[in-house]
Amino acid sequence: MSNTEIINHLWQAANLVTGFAAVQALAFSYACARKDFGDAINTRSAKRTIVWTFGLVSIGYCLAIAWCAYHQADLDPRHSAIFSQAAIGRVLFVLAITAFTFLMLYARQIFSKQRLRE
Repeated sequence: MSNTEIINHLWQAANLVTGFAAVQALAFSYACARKDFGDAINTRSAKRTIVWTFGLVSIGYCLAIAWCAYHQADLDPRHSAIFSQAAIGRVLFVLAITAFTFLMLYARQIFSKQRLRE
């Protein structure tokens, strides 16, 4: 397999990681907006567990994206700036979609002042 093919596969892998992060975050945000699921997770321990889990998974996504960009730049140093910029954009997107998920998770407390159950 040539370097160009490997770079293309790494590019696709980074796109898949970013896309999966987006779909997962949006699906969970939609679930948080539903009354039955929102009521079920409206406890301090449940939300703390979700925040930690989502945070760690998002860090994993960012590391996977960075790993792909690192190896792309290693295989083709002439285009390393492009790979770096794409990786930064993907990481920023993952962080933004994670922040949106956290906002949706705590929307009841932020907007309607509903208290958490213990």
